[in-house]
Amino acid sequence: QLMTMKLEKRKAIIVSVVWGMMVGGEIILLCQNKDDIFSSQISVMIVCVITALVSLIMLVFNLGKDLAVRILAMAIAFSGAMFAKNGLQMIDADADEIPMATESIQYLQEVASKEYRMATVGRENFIPQLNNYYDINNLCAHVFVNTEEKMKVYLEAIDSEIYDITTKTSIKEVENWNLLLYSGVKYLLIEEKELKNFKLPEIEYALHQFGDGECVIELENIQPRSYIATNAWKCATESDILQAMKDEYRESTIYTTETLNNKLTATIDKSFCEIVEEGNNHIVLQANVDGSSYAVLSDYYTNNWKVYVNGEEKNMISCNYLFSAIYLDGAGEYTIELIYDNPRKNVCRIISLFAWAIFIVVIILHKKVSGMIKHITEV
Repeated sequence: QLMTMKLEKRKAIIVSVVWGMMVGGEIILLCQNKDDIFSSQISVMIVCVITALVSLIMLVFNLGKDLAVRILAMAIAFSGAMFAKNGLQMIDADADEIPMATESIQYLQEVASKEYRMATVGRENFIPQLNNYYDINNLCAHVFVNTEEKMKVYLEAIDSEIYDITTKTSIKEVENWNLLLYSGVKYLLIEEKELKNFKLPEIEYALHQFGDGECVIELENIQPRSYIATNAWKCATESDILQAMKDEYRESTIYTTETLNNKLTATIDKSFCEIVEEGNNHIVLQANVDGSSYAVLSDYYTNNWKVYVNGEEKNMISCNYLFSAIYLDGAGEYTIELIYDNPRKNVCRIISLFAWAIFIVVIILHKKVSGMIKHITEV
């Protein structure tokens, strides 16, 4: 209706008022945060509010309905585009907008390699998403995958109150340490003032305190995100898997409901697996084993991953409720490449191209289409 200029004046006024109020509310919320990183976003929103007011005045006083609706449509599209630019932006690792890492964050940058995760304790402590700016792998996150039912069940088994909102998580109290360990978490970041209220683990750990008011709890003897499994257990249901993991933390072990390969012969002491390369939609593992085994990656399992072992495509199985494993059929060195390929991405591209084609046709043939609609209406 907006693009064909057939929107009734009353509806256009309602759109102007509601949208202007929404953007105005966002400005107020953003202004409460004095960080310069939001300054450009606030400026854009102020322009959008002014545009909404101009459109509203034009509509109320009949100063050109079609022009007012055009302005309103362009402003809404511009606002959406700028939200994407500011909220889903790519940014250089050394950009001036990124605050300098504090002492505790610098420590995590040094010790928390690709192989280990950290987790945030406290709702407002090192807010998830900011960890991306410092190249730190945080179990707590603000992402849509947190809405997946299995992810939610697993995270809430670690801490029943881990969800701040449906997409954002932060640990308040660890209720099951075994599940936390299975996910490759070695470091917990917690404010020093909150340490006395936090129930510390019964396993071995080291406590590091820093001048920025933060502490890091370093858990000892934790297997990394990628490792070699020399033991595999088949379970009847996913619930059985989760319960077994809750009950006991077993190193170099996987649980699965899928059909297992032959007996595993590799030994822990003479086998290893590590992440050597990681990027968007792409992970490379390097493994060296002395017998048949599973290379495990403690990342969220999905069948959209394509796996190549020494260049040959192989199957990946779901294990440990959420995670992934690839069978290695004997002793030797293996290069395991994982490439994420979501088929829905191509469908979205086709839909977008089709929508653009319709949009261009409507713009070119606008007068002709309007005449046809008018003629049909009159008939």
